Amino acid sequence: MKKKLTFIRLKTSSILFWIQERLYCTQREAVIFLSLVVLIFIAHGMRILRANISPFDDAYYASSDSLFNVLSARADSLDSIDSLFTSTSRLSFQDRKSMAEHYAEVELYIMVDTLEKPLVHFPININTASSTMLQALPRIGPQMASRILEYRKLQPFKTIEELKNVRGIGDKTLEKMLSLIVVQDSTNSF
Repeated sequence: MKKKLTFIRLKTSSILFWIQERLYCTQREAVIFLSLVVLIFIAHGMRILRANISPFDDAYYASSDSLFNVLSARADSLDSIDSLFTSTSRLSFQDRKSMAEHYAEVELYIMVDTLEKPLVHFPININTASSTMLQALPRIGPQMASRILEYRKLQPFKTIEELKNVRGIGDKTLEKMLSLIVVQDSTNSF
C-alpha cells in the first residue's frame, strides 16, 4: 500500500513539474490547473455515463404522449385542409370568402372535437377501463376496444399477457401498451 502511495506521489509531482515547465507557473498554480483538468474529465465522464439513463419511466410520459398524438393527428388534418385552401388561389373573391368561412368552421369543429376528448391518466386498469379509455392506447381502435370488453365480460384479465388472447393483439401491440396498462381486480380498483 505504501509503495502505491509513493508511486502516485512521484507520478503527480512529475506531472506537476512538467506543467510548471510548460506553462511557466508556480507549483500552486500547477496544482490548481491539474485539479481543474481532473475535475473536467470526471464531470465529462459522468455526463457520458448518465446520457443513456432516462430519469423517468415510459408511464410518466404516457399521458402527455397520448395527448400529443391526438393533437398532432388533428394538426395533420388541418394541414391538409390548409393545402386545399391555398391550392384554390385562382378562385374569385366570393368563392375564396365562402371557402374561408368553411375553413373557419372546420377548424373550430376540430378544436372542439379535440377538447372534448377525455384525458386518460396512465397506467390504466384493463379490468375497469371503458371503451374510450382503451382507445387511448396505441393501436387500439373502437373495434379492438369492443373485443377487449367482450373478452373481459367472459372473464377478467389476470395477467397482461392474457391480452394476446384477444383477436388482433399480438406481441408488437402488447409491447407498445406494456408500460401503459396494469391488471388489477375490478373490485379493488383505485
